[in-house]
Amino acid sequence: MKLTKHGPAALAGNSYESDMPAYAGVLSDADIRAVLSYIKSTWPPEVQRRHDALNEQARSR
Repeated sequence: MKLTKHGPAALAGNSYESDMPAYAGVLSDADIRAVLSYIKSTWPPEVQRRHDALNEQARSR
């Protein structure tokens, strides 16, 4: 969500260029979560499971 809210420049160690805008002030946190949830819902089930596993690993650190 941080990437979507603040744009690529907000990420520590960001070394890539992107035209992706930041959506802070445009979309609420709830709106950003809803959009990202919708996008994830279009992924194949195996990709969703791998993403969930990566998120769980990150939370347990």
